[in-house]
Amino acid sequence: RTCNDSKLGVAVFIIIFLAKCLVSAVTKYFPILSRPPPVDDIVNLMKEVKELREQHRKLDHPDTFVAASKLKRRLDEKEIQLKKAQQTSSVNVHSRQSNFFISLIEVGTPGLLVILLWSSPMTLLSSRALWPFTSVAAFPLELSGAWKPGEQSAASTEAVPVGVIPWIFLCQRASQVLLEAAAALHRWSNSAVASAQDGLG
Repeated sequence: RTCNDSKLGVAVFIIIFLAKCLVSAVTKYFPILSRPPPVDDIVNLMKEVKELREQHRKLDHPDTFVAASKLKRRLDEKEIQLKKAQQTSSVNVHSRQSNFFISLIEVGTPGLLVILLWSSPMTLLSSRALWPFTSVAAFPLELSGAWKPGEQSAASTEAVPVGVIPWIFLCQRASQVLLEAAAALHRWSNSAVASAQDGLG
């Protein structure tokens, strides 16, 4: 039974780790965009651009070349602002979809594992090693005969099953640490390669 419990715990860790990797990849390569500008701001920009175009059309003749040039520069700036605002607003739908996808992975994966493995032990650990968090580590499994300080009995080495909820919590923390370590190692390697290339240059 110990071997089977350990295999189940390892399988859960792999699933949680892969879910974390997927969330990290989606966040990196499909970043959630910042909140788009309010609709009122876009409408105001559209009105301002329209007014500037009309003014520029009236001034677009040789006698008012200087004024027309200044107005044209201002019109170009406003058109760029309007274009960026419209792009941000249009892709916000994709941002919400990405955000929903990430939330589904982060919440749905652990939730599904908890439902499927509610009564299954993830691994077995010594009662002494888990004290005073023995009952917390075993939740939601039933626990009896846990070791207490001062006791010199077989209970001190009794194997206590670890429940799915605390195990998933530990797996999430461990996965996060591994991903952060991998990211730090990647940044260090890139920095080392860049330094070596600068030295060769």
